[in-house]
Amino acid sequence: MRMIQTILYPTDFSEPAQGPFGFACLLAKTLKARLLIVHVCPPPICHGEVTARRQENGYHDLLWKDLEKIQPPDSAVRVEHLLEEGEAADTIVRVARDIPCDLIVMGTHGRTGLGRLLLGSVAEKVLRDAPCPVLTMRSPGPEAKDRLPESGKVETILFPTDFSECSQNALNLAFALTRDFKARLLVLHVATPPPFVTYGEFEKVLDKSSGYRHELEEQLRQCQSPECNKEFRLVEGDPGNEIVQVAREAHCDLIIMGTHGRTGLGRVLMGSVAEKVLRQTPCPVLMVKNPVPGKETSPSATAPEPAKR
Repeated sequence: MRMIQTILYPTDFSEPAQGPFGFACLLAKTLKARLLIVHVCPPPICHGEVTARRQENGYHDLLWKDLEKIQPPDSAVRVEHLLEEGEAADTIVRVARDIPCDLIVMGTHGRTGLGRLLLGSVAEKVLRDAPCPVLTMRSPGPEAKDRLPESGKVETILFPTDFSECSQNALNLAFALTRDFKARLLVLHVATPPPFVTYGEFEKVLDKSSGYRHELEEQLRQCQSPECNKEFRLVEGDPGNEIVQVAREAHCDLIIMGTHGRTGLGRVLMGSVAEKVLRQTPCPVLMVKNPVPGKETSPSATAPEPAKR
């Protein structure tokens, strides 16, 4: 069974949303998934606005016309459109849960100021509360030498791991996408020296990391698909900086990272490895949350049809 069958792409019709849309189409085509394009309009603020929206050729009709203009370049991609009303992040999360969706693809810049991933932004709320993995893609500045997938190819996938349980959950998805794209999987572990330790004590940290490496290499060997080209790297330093640096040097097209549940992710996004990678990475980042006890984070194979026009 395919791990990703329904991809949710939220759009605010802004120019920065075009990059994530292209990547969502690439994923949908490669994974043979359906693509659900959703726009969330804010609720009306007065009675007059409610009346105007209900009129023929009014507010919603114009939005539908704009929404239905967004079509994948490949007609083979199954696409559906959905127009919702409400608070953007909460509505995106609700739609992803109700459909249910297997992946959300969205930008970190837009009309609502998502660029800095500040507390309360749409991007961070979706990352924190989504019931499925979330792929974010930032818009590079004119001076940035960022690499985005070219010619419809994902050739190198970077998977940073700290050998935790949440990393293991993300590894399964990394394996699947590596096979689907026939890409190279670059597994990275960053050994971080504890503060104020001697070199001899840090050597113990490296020895422990090497032990983890042998364990992970054994897992990699179990991925027998000939299309899955695997490589392991062990480096020293600050995890966030090293992940970004390796992604640039290896010309990675996608980073897949595991993270903890809702509470953990809330902490992670503020001043941590994940935030640094999301801010500085040269390529899209797919965040895979560790399942929260008692909550369903993986959508079922059978999904109800979304409300469509």
